[in-house]
Amino acid sequence: MDEPNELGTIAGNGSVRRVEVRRVVNAPIEKVWSALTDPAELRQWWECDVLDAREGGRIKLGVGVDGDDCEGTGPGQDGTIKVFMPPHIFEFTWNDDYGDPGLVRFDLVEFANNTTQVTLVQTLSSTDLLAAAAGWHEIVERLGVCLDSGELVPVPANAVRYRELYAAYEASRSTV
Repeated sequence: MDEPNELGTIAGNGSVRRVEVRRVVNAPIEKVWSALTDPAELRQWWECDVLDAREGGRIKLGVGVDGDDCEGTGPGQDGTIKVFMPPHIFEFTWNDDYGDPGLVRFDLVEFANNTTQVTLVQTLSSTDLLAAAAGWHEIVERLGVCLDSGELVPVPANAVRYRELYAAYEASRSTV
C-alpha cells in the first residue's frame, strides 16, 4: 500500500503539465465513489457547494460558506463534469472561468481486500504545479482519513499541512 506521506508525481514539459497523487484507502470502491460524488458525503472532507452528479453537470468545490476560496487550499473550483462512470471514473474541468480550465480526474480501482486505489490526476499550467501538487496531496489525504474514521475532516483553516507539503514538493523538484 502507498504511504500517506508519499509524494505524488509532477510530469511533462512545456506550458501544460500533469500532477498525479495516488493512494490506497481502506474502503470498498462503492464507499469511495460515494465519498467523491454524494454532496453530503463530500462535505465531510471537502467544501462542496454544488454537485450535479452526471456528465455535463456542474461542480463547485473548495469554496467556503461565505463564498470565498478555501483558505490555504488554492482557488475554488467551478467546473463541468466531463466523465461520470460509476464507480470508477469521475472527471471534471477545474475552473471554467480560467482561459484553460484543465481537467481533474479521479480513477478508482478496487483490490480484493476491500481497499481502493484512488488516483487523482490534474492537467494544468506549469506555473501552478507545486501549489496543485500540495493541494491535491492534502485533499486525497483528507479523503483517506474521512473514509478510515467515518468522521468529519474539516478543511484546515491554518494551512499548516498545505505549507508542509508545498515545501516537500518544492524540495523534491530541486533534487531532480
